[in-house]
Amino acid sequence: MQNILRHISALIRALRFDGADPQGLKALGRSDWNKLLFFSDRMHLALPLFRIHGGDLPDWVQARLAQNLADNTERFEHIKFIYSEIAQRLRHMALDHLVLKGFSQCPAFIEEPRYRMQSDLDLFSPADNIFRVRDALSALGYEPMLGLHPPGAEHLPPMMRKTKWMWNGNSYDPKMPLAVELHFSFWNDVTTGLHPSRLDQFWVRRNEHQVANFSFPSLSKVDSLAYSALHVFHHLQIGGLVASHVYELAYFLHHNAKDSNFWKQWHELHDAPLRKIQAVCFRLASEWFACRLSEEVQKEIDLLPPGVEPWFDQFANSPLNSMILWLHLSLVSSWGNKLSVLRHSLFPTRTLRLGSAKSGSAQSLIRFVVHLFSRLTYHLRILIPTLWHGIRWWWSTKRLGRGGVAFLAAFLCCNFAMFIG
Repeated sequence: MQNILRHISALIRALRFDGADPQGLKALGRSDWNKLLFFSDRMHLALPLFRIHGGDLPDWVQARLAQNLADNTERFEHIKFIYSEIAQRLRHMALDHLVLKGFSQCPAFIEEPRYRMQSDLDLFSPADNIFRVRDALSALGYEPMLGLHPPGAEHLPPMMRKTKWMWNGNSYDPKMPLAVELHFSFWNDVTTGLHPSRLDQFWVRRNEHQVANFSFPSLSKVDSLAYSALHVFHHLQIGGLVASHVYELAYFLHHNAKDSNFWKQWHELHDAPLRKIQAVCFRLASEWFACRLSEEVQKEIDLLPPGVEPWFDQFANSPLNSMILWLHLSLVSSWGNKLSVLRHSLFPTRTLRLGSAKSGSAQSLIRFVVHLFSRLTYHLRILIPTLWHGIRWWWSTKRLGRGGVAFLAAFLCCNFAMFIG
């Protein structure tokens, strides 16, 4: 924590489950509080902070967060209405679905939906049904939000109704439109190089869940934990991790640490590769929020590959993308998959071809050279710090040697050729 900003450190320490320390909050001035509120809004931690320490915060912060809570409570009623409308349409068309994330996280991952920010509605249906589900939403006035669909995503482009709503600076605005994401897969093993099996059983084990006097289909408790961890790992890999997702994992782990029957079921239903991915995310939750861990979880953490613990020692408090890559690689077994992960991480698309400059005017050639220079600069800016962090990590594991040098050299040559070819 000494390596991160003062207001962030104070926030994380205050939200720890064992040994919570709110003293850092009391030392913050108004400028630091403004920074903390901005950060906690983006990381969806403001409402959990208010729930736990609301009475100890400065009066103006209490007033601000109380209004945020009131807005978010009203927003949840809006979300319930939207979901109920969609669910009714899907039932009418005999289309099964389940709810992912969002209010389905309550109460296992956080007590009440009003303390959880929710910007979209995530629904899952098997791939052979997903386009019929999309058509059902289209009939309700939802349209794809083009340009927001990353390659390799496990869902269709987000859908939203047309609206005249304008952003007003309030992240908890009850009238903020709700996007709907239609998922057809729980995991992408192509881009990750990690291959947990039997994820299709998540759908088979779905059950009816009840929150705030309404019910809906969702993942079973054991699979909900697994999917939450997969979601955290996915965003560790691609960037954009929201700290509240790690906090929710910590909440679950802390409050279920002594449930031996649950962890016995967890071990039986999830194979070793799936438990390995979860264990990394559980380790991060414990590192950040000091949650209790069951004996079963600790055993899985102890079984993680040798490169994982040095990564946490060096980078856990500031997991930038260039550092996450090396954690990811420590979990991938074969050299072929490691190279594939590196290529997807640092050279995700073939954006440039020499052939594009062989024909055309001198002006086209100039544009090509300028673009080539900008792309080289961009990739070098990513590549150099990433390799530096990788060398530090590999050196700490005592595993760099000739194989590591050859590996990095092969990666550089292969991907630079792809980049300009």
